[in-house]
Amino acid sequence: MPPVCANALAGGTRIVLLTKLSHSGRAFYRPDISSALQLPVRREYHADLTDAQWKLVEPFVRGNSIGPQLMVYSRCDVVNTLLYGSRTGVQWRYLPDDSPDWQSVYSYFRPWKKDGTLKLIHGVLRRASRVWPSSLLGS
Repeated sequence: MPPVCANALAGGTRIVLLTKLSHSGRAFYRPDISSALQLPVRREYHADLTDAQWKLVEPFVRGNSIGPQLMVYSRCDVVNTLLYGSRTGVQWRYLPDDSPDWQSVYSYFRPWKKDGTLKLIHGVLRRASRVWPSSLLGS
């Protein structure tokens, strides 16, 4: 069974293009829904989070204001792509074609590394993967 976060939007991930508008000499962007593109459905990789792991990680990345403000890719897809890159050692530009583009992934990676979010995620996943016998816990 694929993780709960895989292909968060039915039929794949939608990319919404932004239209540049200017008002009073100031440029701003708004979603152009008419030009929405459909990406191929993301494959499941060995490094992807399970449902239980995603439930542990989600609070650290859900409410974070870092990264693109318009939700183009699900945060779970971004985290899974970071884990894939970490596990395989692939260069940013050679991430799989069905993953979010490397610039988007990197725009999350850099601030998350700087503010310690990635260390928190690593710690939570490490603690969850360890099973301690009750005899060692003093119970």
